Amino acid sequence: MPTSRRPTGKHSEAQQQAVATAVGRLQGLLAKATDTLDRTMTCGSPAVEARAALAVIEQAIKGAEMLDVGQRVEALERNAEDAERL
Repeated sequence: MPTSRRPTGKHSEAQQQAVATAVGRLQGLLAKATDTLDRTMTCGSPAVEARAALAVIEQAIKGAEMLDVGQRVEALERNAEDAERL
C-alpha cells in the first residue's frame, strides 16, 4: 500500500495557513473579477464576449456544485454524529 506524503505537524499547519491566506486574498478579488467579466461580455468583440459568457456560466455551475457538495457533507456529518450517539 503506498504511503501518503501529507505534511504533518507544524509544516501542515503552515501550509494550511498559507492556503487560507491565499484563498482569502482571491475572495477579496471576486467583485473586481466579476466586474471585469461583466464589462468583457459587452466589449464589442463577439469572440471575447462569448468566452467571457462561457466563463461566467462555467463558474456559476462550479459554484452551485460546490454548495451542493458542502450541503451533502454537512448532512453526512450530522448523520454520522447521530449514529455515534446510538
